[in-house]
Amino acid sequence: YKIPRTYPEALRLAADLAEQNQKLLPKAEQFDKFISGENYQTMNLVAKSLGTGRNRLFKFLRDHKVLLANNAPYQRFIDAGYFVVKEKPIQMGDQVINKIQTYVTAKGVGWIAKLLEDSDDQNV
Repeated sequence: YKIPRTYPEALRLAADLAEQNQKLLPKAEQFDKFISGENYQTMNLVAKSLGTGRNRLFKFLRDHKVLLANNAPYQRFIDAGYFVVKEKPIQMGDQVINKIQTYVTAKGVGWIAKLLEDSDDQNV
């Protein structure tokens, strides 16, 4: 920024900065609402925080070629840092079966929110 030399220039700069701040405020609120950089979030929590259901979110992401039929993300979205896939042991009778669990990263939550916002599909 150019340093203002007069009082009116200083007022104009302050007004411009206030306008810019107002434009960025929704993004900052979204970041604070969804993002926790310390952990991964389940799809259930992400869906709730985005105001939809888990199954609807899974379907939306499958329809948009983000998730495979088994709800695991395509590798390119894991590589982009949007998702993490972990194995979760499940006790079934005498056996322990490892099932995959898809988690969303902090970066992924914001990306999914934008994908939903940009989508023409209003049923999610």
